[in-house]
Amino acid sequence: MQGSGVEPLRLSASSTPFLRWLPAVIGVIISGILLVQGQMFGLAVAFLFAVITVMNFRFCEVTLDGRKLRISNYRGDVTVPLAAITRIEERRWTKPNGAIILHFDRDFGVGYKAEFMPHYIYKRWNPFAESDLVTELKQLVKDAQWEKAMKAANLPFELPRPE
Repeated sequence: MQGSGVEPLRLSASSTPFLRWLPAVIGVIISGILLVQGQMFGLAVAFLFAVITVMNFRFCEVTLDGRKLRISNYRGDVTVPLAAITRIEERRWTKPNGAIILHFDRDFGVGYKAEFMPHYIYKRWNPFAESDLVTELKQLVKDAQWEKAMKAANLPFELPRPE
């Protein structure tokens, strides 16, 4: 993953918009068919797909652009510096390529955290190990926080970068 290149790198899956809307469309179609046939089971199906749709609305589109992340919740875009990320979590047990949650030190307009499904090229096959994307993001955040601290310290010399 190249974070310092000219072209932004998309980290989230390109299917994120479908993850947000497809369950709602499928639920309306299936429950409509069941209700037309006179089966009250259609209401339970509609409720199930409504819950799935609400759960999927938390996913954002995330793009790495140099030392910043561009995050879109499809209502607006925000730019978050990597140094503002306080914690990176990965939901390893939910799906083979589990959701990644970025926690921020303040509200950037999308809340104090953003959750996204990683692009398929970042899939991992071991549920016990951290994905390469999370490991690399953590290193980029660590580097950005170190650079921010060095600028804030305003030292006449540069300290060696921690490992």
